[in-house]
Amino acid sequence: MQQLSDSGAIDLDSIEIPADTCCNCGSKDGLSIVPTPLKKTRFMLLGGTELTLMLGFPYCSGCAVSASKHAIGTLGKLLIAFMIFWVLIFGVIFLPFDLASFLPGVMLPLAMFSVAIAITLGYFRLRRPTPPRTSVDQPVMLRGVKQMFSGDIVGLRLGFSNEAYKREFEAMNQMQMLSGALSTESVG
Repeated sequence: MQQLSDSGAIDLDSIEIPADTCCNCGSKDGLSIVPTPLKKTRFMLLGGTELTLMLGFPYCSGCAVSASKHAIGTLGKLLIAFMIFWVLIFGVIFLPFDLASFLPGVMLPLAMFSVAIAITLGYFRLRRPTPPRTSVDQPVMLRGVKQMFSGDIVGLRLGFSNEAYKREFEAMNQMQMLSGALSTESVG
């Protein structure tokens, strides 16, 4: 089995995917292979690039919806907190009583920002998977990509929320792991 082409690029078809257990909860019942979009975004000064790889992973019927749910990063969470902040500010403006008299000057926006951060943190803290699921988001993520200047992919780092599935994946792809073309990590 050849994992690299003559140019050094990874052949995605040579990556073996364990198909006997759900990659999220570990169930062995009602499995189907679901095309999972693995995305990696690189931000630059005024823009960025996004790489999307499609690999099919096994999901049970209960976990299949998580295949396309990408985890929200820190910038996304800050944007959510910022939107909540503005909703709170506009809510205060339209209150029938004057809240500004209780919190003078800069204290009102600071209090609203603190509440927005607390709501955002609370939401993401409470958003946990119910066992045996290991993730409410995508259980397999593209954590890193090594690319040549030509665009050829020469290395992938995948993150797994299910530790047992990660070990099974590593066992099936030992050649790619040893060559450095493929690496894994635990997430979650």
